[in-house]
Order: sequence, then structure tokens, then C-alpha cells
Amino acid sequence: MKSLLPLLTSVLAYEADIISDIPGLKKTPVFNSYSGYLNASSDHKLHYFFTESQRPKDDTPLLVWFNGGPGCSSLLGLFTELGPFYLDKNLPNEVFMKDFAWNNIAHTLFIESPIGVGFSYSESEQRPYHVGDSSTARDAELAILNFFEKFPQHAERDFYLSGESYGGIYVPTLGSRLANTENLSVRNRFKGVAIGNGLYNWADNENSMVFFATYHGLIDLEEYSEAAGKCCENSIFDMDNCHFHDSEVQECSDFLAKVAEITWSSGILPYNMYQPCQQPSELNRFFDVITKKVLKRSSRLYKFGGPPCEDDGFLIKYFNRKDVKAAFHVKADIKWETCASNLDYDMQVKDTVPYFNDILDPDYDRKVLIYSGDVDMACNFLGTEHFLESRLVPAIGYQTAKEYREWMSTSDKNGRQVAGFAKDWKSENSKNTLHFRTIRGAGHMVPEDKPREAFKMIATFLKGADSFKNSRTILPLLQRDDYVKVQVSDNL
Repeated sequence: MKSLLPLLTSVLAYEADIISDIPGLKKTPVFNSYSGYLNASSDHKLHYFFTESQRPKDDTPLLVWFNGGPGCSSLLGLFTELGPFYLDKNLPNEVFMKDFAWNNIAHTLFIESPIGVGFSYSESEQRPYHVGDSSTARDAELAILNFFEKFPQHAERDFYLSGESYGGIYVPTLGSRLANTENLSVRNRFKGVAIGNGLYNWADNENSMVFFATYHGLIDLEEYSEAAGKCCENSIFDMDNCHFHDSEVQECSDFLAKVAEITWSSGILPYNMYQPCQQPSELNRFFDVITKKVLKRSSRLYKFGGPPCEDDGFLIKYFNRKDVKAAFHVKADIKWETCASNLDYDMQVKDTVPYFNDILDPDYDRKVLIYSGDVDMACNFLGTEHFLESRLVPAIGYQTAKEYREWMSTSDKNGRQVAGFAKDWKSENSKNTLHFRTIRGAGHMVPEDKPREAFKMIATFLKGADSFKNSRTILPLLQRDDYVKVQVSDNL
């Protein structure tokens, strides 16, 4: 009996977290969901929500998701973006099954990270918690290791990390730790990362903001040309020669600040410039935070709150309901917020190239997907492209596998349409690959804006070695009331 005790303990541990009823959900899911806490360093407890696949197979991978911020809850990803459940602000007391949920292709694990975010907490420290890029990655690594202990039935499963926004820091730093972990089983089963509209390099993100704003009509061309003349070497107006980020020239710093103000507080939704701003009164307050948090980037206490222009009141109300907290097995005295309003966060990482280099270790078979909604102003595709072409690809020495081209998706109404654009690189010394995708018309939250295209992209990526070849697979997707079929192929 002694040898059975650890297994029985693990079974009891995860069975205690099973969700028997999601308040407001009228349809019974065909898959199990779990919610509770994972053990991280010391007495840090990270809240998780785990949804098993709707179409499980022996080789179905695990996908771990982190929202960004820093300080925003991964329940946003679960209930508004890629998860199987959906909250509608117009029907705040109901929960729906979401079309094109990513747990049609993977088991999905959502972790609220770091402590102080969502329902995650420390048993001994006092709020506001002092955390940073390093401690966040360490805690997330330990939480994932604890997940495999808690769910032994998934302990031999291949897995990927994913996220968006400041997840461009969260995911590579965590991935680097997992690529070097002493747990050889975890190291071998870690197969790569997928990141959307991420922050990968501060200089690229800030410099590209100027070009994006100019090319989209937010900046007067004469004013831009005047600033560029002072801030760009040899009068060459491109991202390699223009230095608005950390410039010693006051006019350049002032111009970047002006562009940031237009981007973040002009009345346009920063996360999707073509969608309406629902709460424009919040923008000036939010910009005050951005100027301190983004442009200065020192460790300080941020009163951040929810993302600008987004009406998140219905989410806050739902997750703070007593019956919801009880159903999700979380501490009843924690007030859930969209993004932590009091978080002492130290932004330590300025460039993620070294972390991607660890992930793409040639001794392991891994791949990386970097995708961008092309109308996001916060972490725009121009900065991402520059990071890939001018920093990451030269650093890892990859060769172009497929040149820049369109990729296609099928619409119910309009047939095959251009979903975005794509480029791929490969390693000469290993099976490792790097993939870039834009999603046409999507903003910062790609799975929310373009769920069909986002699902096709992630499904194709996760399918394996033939992901980007012309194989075709029909995948059934669970709708609210019935099943439909979607073509996943391709031509990505």
C-alpha cells in the first residue's frame, strides 16, 4: 500500500478541484474543468483553471496560457478569448460555450500569474506584493511542475506555452527556465511557444509605435519628417536608423511621448484602432499610468486597473460572486480584478532574444509561433517584425523556409479569404522552426477579434511536423447547441 499513497494523494488533489457546476452555464460540457491553486515558491499560490480537450487523443498536447499586463488575469483569455466559456456583457448572468475554442485541439491550462493577479496570492506576504520578471518566471515554472504532480494522467504529455501582450516577456522567460530545468521529462516534453501581439524588445516596441502611428494617419507627416530628421541617422527613416526610444535628444523623447499620448489617450482604442472606445473617460487616467509604467519602466507601485476603453464591469461582477468563487474553489476574501490595481512590479527584461535562444536549443525538437493582429497599436506588428528579422533570426542563425506570403481561411459567408500574412524560418542543425503570422483586421486580442482565424492558426501550429504543409484535416467543433465542421489546412 505504501507505493500507492503518492498516486492516491495526487488523484484526490485534482478531484477536489473538479468543477461540478459553472454558474450561469446552461449546457453541460462534454469535457471536465478544474479550478484551484498550484504551489509555487515558498508560500505562493497561483490560481489555475484547467479545461480538458473536447476531442482528447493520446497525443493531444497541453497548452498553457498567460495574459499580459503585467498584472492582467488569464481568466480574460479563458472567458473572452480562446477558452471554451464566454461571458457576454449584454447577458451578464449567463455563460455560453464559445465557438472555435482552443480546447478543441489541446488541453488548456490558464494560470493567473504572478501573485497579486486575479485569485493568486501569498500566504504570508502583505499586499501590494513586490514581484518582477524573474520571480514571475520562477513561480510559473514551479506551478507547472506542480500541475504535472497534481494531474498524473497528464504528466507524460507534450506541452506548449502561450500568451499575449506582456506574455511576450512572461512566456520566453518561463520557457528558458523550462528548457533548462533539471526535470528531464519536463524538458523533453516542452515543445515550444505561441505568443500573440507580444512585447519582446522595448526599443522595437517604442520605435515602431512612431512608424505605426504615422502610417495609419495619427501623426502629421510634416511633423514626423521634422522629428525624424533629428532622430534618424543619415536621414534614413526606418527602424534600424531611427532612435526615439531612450534617445538623448530631447526632441526625440518629446516626440515619442506625444505619439504615446495619441496612441493611448486620443479616444481611439489602443488595442484595436478600428473598434469603438467604450469608456473614453478612462483614457487620460490610463495614459498617466502608461507614461510612468512604459516610458520610464522603473519598479514602482502601479494603480493600473482594467484595460482602457474596455467595459469590464460585467467580468468583475461575475468573478466576485460568492457562488462563482465557491464553484472555482478560490479564496472568498480576494477581490478579483481584470488587471491588478496595486502591483509592485519590476520590469527587468528589455530584450528576449537570449530566452528564445534557450527555447530553440538545437538538441531538442521545438518550434515558436509569433503572431500579430495587424490593427493593434499597443504591441504592433511592425515592432514584432523588426524584432524577428533584425534581432532573433540573426541571433539564432535560421534560414528562410518560406518567404512572406498570404495565408487563407474559410468564411461561412464569403468562402476562402486572406486571413493574414506569413513567413517561416528553419534551423540548419535541428528540426526547430520559427513562424510569423499576421491576422488581418485583428487587434491585440486576436482570438477575441478573429476566433475562426485564430483557431485555424493554432490548430495548424499544434498538429506537428507537417503543420505548415498542405495536409487537410476536418475537426469537429462544439457549438452552443450542436456541432459544425471547420477545415484546418494548409497553406498557412
